[in-house]
Amino acid sequence: MSIPDPLAVIAPHYDAMMEHVCYTRWTKTVRELAVLIPRPFVHLDVGCGTGVLMEMLDGAGWPIVGVDLSPAMLREGRAARGPFPLAVADMRRLPFHGSVGMITCLFDSLNFLLAPEDVRAALASFTAALRPGGMVYFDVVTEFMMTEYYAGKTWTDDADGLGVTWENDYDPATRMCTTRICFGDGRDGQITQERAYPLDWLAKEVEAAGLTPLGVFDAHGWGKPNGQTERADFLAVKGVPDAAAGRMDSVLERVRSAAKRSD
Repeated sequence: MSIPDPLAVIAPHYDAMMEHVCYTRWTKTVRELAVLIPRPFVHLDVGCGTGVLMEMLDGAGWPIVGVDLSPAMLREGRAARGPFPLAVADMRRLPFHGSVGMITCLFDSLNFLLAPEDVRAALASFTAALRPGGMVYFDVVTEFMMTEYYAGKTWTDDADGLGVTWENDYDPATRMCTTRICFGDGRDGQITQERAYPLDWLAKEVEAAGLTPLGVFDAHGWGKPNGQTERADFLAVKGVPDAAAGRMDSVLERVRSAAKRSD
């Protein structure tokens, strides 16, 4: 029996709904971080959605494979962007073992895992997929982001000529944000949930998964996170970061510069 795809309704409109998203910052960051990884390597984009990041990195100098749990999102990606290698996969059980040089898991994909044990499983799966010295770059939105911009708020956007309404509720007891997406033509869109995890807890779980942390950064400028950090970027490697150690400071400066220009 097939499992219903909760994104099947919004997938055809997803790119239009996300036109405001600045993928450029992620693209620039990935390009800078990639100099720390010995060539050749394979880049795995986890939670790739419709493949926008993959398209923007096309021609960067390394092969990229995209995986997502939603078949509908991957279908839209193939239709819009051509024959990129895409596959349905669960980030908690990635079908790769010691062969990946870089993993990206961006646009708060990890926040959609609502149980701590699922986050642990995903991080362990990242570790298993990476080759020794491989790097993982993921981000999360924070509780500040959810309470400041989503809790109790409703708005309507235009996407593909449709009025798309977003209704948001936040439960501080569970740190979960529930978003109801409805279309102006009367169709039910989707209900999504994301959970905010404390950054210090995530940092400990990164280490517990067998990864060596390289840093946790405020996504806007790549400084140290604080109480008003909206999105945090995590960077870690599998094993000892020998190749990265000597060049890390200069790469971080370039990433900070790129992040500030993108804000």
